[in-house]
Amino acid sequence: MDVTKILNNKINSLLQIQADNGGRKFVTGVEMEYLLKSRENCFRSLVESLEQKQVERLVVHSKSFDYEIQKLCDVAKERHDIFIEQITKMKDLVDLKVVELKSEMAKEVEKMEKNYTLLHSKVDVVATAIKKLILRSQFLN
Repeated sequence: MDVTKILNNKINSLLQIQADNGGRKFVTGVEMEYLLKSRENCFRSLVESLEQKQVERLVVHSKSFDYEIQKLCDVAKERHDIFIEQITKMKDLVDLKVVELKSEMAKEVEKMEKNYTLLHSKVDVVATAIKKLILRSQFLN
């Protein structure tokens, strides 16, 4: 990686400076601080790079989930529409059956009223006949 090459070049240049300064075998505090800061910057940039890659991966996954969620929403809406259509058909059929039943019930009620009227007239005839018989039997006695 480019950062590693840069750091190696800096370390090599520091070692060359050290060799040029009489080959002393120690590193000054400033040089050490420079080395530490460069390593720290290297690690920081690597961490930031990893974090950025992680964010990008999460964004890709998020978009994938958004697509899946949208697909499921579309399927749910389609099924809901089919369900509503079936319920509407069922309601229309039930309404038609209710109308048919009301019509049949009205016809049956009308028949029952006619039968009641016919029966009532027959009962009136029988009651009148019984009254006449009772009156005749009382009159003859």
